[in-house]
Amino acid sequence: MKSKLEDKELEQIFHDSFKLELEQVNENLNSKKHEIECMKKEIEAIYEITNQKLDILSSVRLNLMKENSYLQEIISIMQTIFYC
Repeated sequence: MKSKLEDKELEQIFHDSFKLELEQVNENLNSKKHEIECMKKEIEAIYEITNQKLDILSSVRLNLMKENSYLQEIISIMQTIFYC
């Protein structure tokens, strides 16, 4: 009888220990999931900022090309006037 009682107590201790370990693993998993979600949001924010910067640079490049073309026309006209 004493042995069965000890077995039950031992079984309860293992059960409680396993339950506690499982709860800790679940907390760790939830923490990792939260960390991954934060990282995803950071990546999305960086992606958006990068796209905005690329759009700005593309616009600046286009404006510079237009300005360069305009200046080339002026140079061509001036060369025509002064070298005729």
